[in-house]
Amino acid sequence: MAELRDYMDRHGYSSYSLAPLLGVGANTIRRWFKGTLPQVAQQRAILDLVRSDEPATPRPRSRIIAVPETAPRSVPLAGLAQAKSLDSDDALDQFLAEFDESTTWIDARPNYFSLRVEGHSMSPELPPGSLLLVAGGEMPERGDRVVARLADEEDVVVKVYSRRNNVVYLDSLNESGVNYEIDLSTDAERIIWMFPVIMSQVNERDRRRARDRMTLKGRA
Repeated sequence: MAELRDYMDRHGYSSYSLAPLLGVGANTIRRWFKGTLPQVAQQRAILDLVRSDEPATPRPRSRIIAVPETAPRSVPLAGLAQAKSLDSDDALDQFLAEFDESTTWIDARPNYFSLRVEGHSMSPELPPGSLLLVAGGEMPERGDRVVARLADEEDVVVKVYSRRNNVVYLDSLNESGVNYEIDLSTDAERIIWMFPVIMSQVNERDRRRARDRMTLKGRA
């Protein structure tokens, strides 16, 4: 899987854009990276792809919908707490169908959704009311903010993602928050799902006021 990951990084593929090239779903690719072994035919397809070291052409039976980067798209919107109801990345479609609100973003794609920040745990970077555009089903890149549900946490968390070999690091947005270190070789099931945040909408006055409150608290 390391060779496949390198191939995706070199040619700019996400799990969704690579899936049609291998004739599988994006969630199948995500499970491979969590430790599930591909079937024999899939292993051959992966080997052929990475050995070619060239961007591949989608299989004829695959249907890819191109969305212009500047086209606004309405996406489902919910509070961050509601994301707890998503109990696996395979249930994403059903989860999105349950959203009652929506919001419009530029460069939103199918399976993207929006979450509203609630509470002050991510202040001052993301004060309450901030909106996050989440790329459902996609793999994060180093330095991305991610929304994740962990098996040992009641609430959904928003962290900064990085990875070194098989260890995933989820770092807090502020100094007082909790950081996580997850070894995928022994504890992959701890991550129920994890998707990158592509964009955010933040009220700059709310952010400034949150920073001012933290500064005053530090001086006290």
